[in-house]
Amino acid sequence: MLKPIKKLSAVDEVFNNLFEQISGGHFPEGYRFPTQDVMAEEFGVSRSTIREAINKLTVLGFLTAKPGVGTIVARNSTAGVLSSISQYYFMNDINVREFIEARLYLEKAAIKLSVQKATGEDIKKLHHLLMGQGQAIAEDDKETMTRLDVDFHRAIIESGRNTVILQFLDIIWDGLYQFISAVTKNLNTSASRAFSFHSSIIKHIADRDLEKAEMTMVRHLHDVASNIETHFPGHAGLTDIFRHDLKS
Repeated sequence: MLKPIKKLSAVDEVFNNLFEQISGGHFPEGYRFPTQDVMAEEFGVSRSTIREAINKLTVLGFLTAKPGVGTIVARNSTAGVLSSISQYYFMNDINVREFIEARLYLEKAAIKLSVQKATGEDIKKLHHLLMGQGQAIAEDDKETMTRLDVDFHRAIIESGRNTVILQFLDIIWDGLYQFISAVTKNLNTSASRAFSFHSSIIKHIADRDLEKAEMTMVRHLHDVASNIETHFPGHAGLTDIFRHDLKS
């Protein structure tokens, strides 16, 4: 059955217009955008609409903000453009909510199995990934932060030794990387908070404390959803997903 076509919001209209100008080379690398007030007047929309569209382009790596200069077009390869298109359509309201729901159920199951089955070597691997993550945070190396964050969650699932869950993970692996990357790039505090949650999760797995391990994972994912809600008003309501789990 065909689905009705959704009408684009003002933010999407502005985003698409700017994206086409950048990807088509009309706004070349280093091009400085006018002020948001000027752009709002030119587009005939509110300043908040311009701000949200620019935020999305910045998260995707098309734009960068330079102190004393303003918002400029960042360097992008063709491969980078294709990757960012995929990431943009991944990061829409419906998909973000459904993705967090899927992560919540997947990782709750994974943490239970990890508490039951993780070996000393598994816990050493988690510690190794955590230390690498700490170093990447200190060096503000966002690419490494993202990779190690995803690797940490994969290592937990692998320690549960359930091939079916690993197959589920493989299905969403690219989406998970894109999701964590987008959050890490845009939310400066997310990596350090993830480090703290990861540290606690390792301790609870090592202690075989299922209740604390599961609750810490839930709070970790809730914190991610809360940060997204705070910085992206279009994603309001994500934390409602956790209402039952945080009450139990």
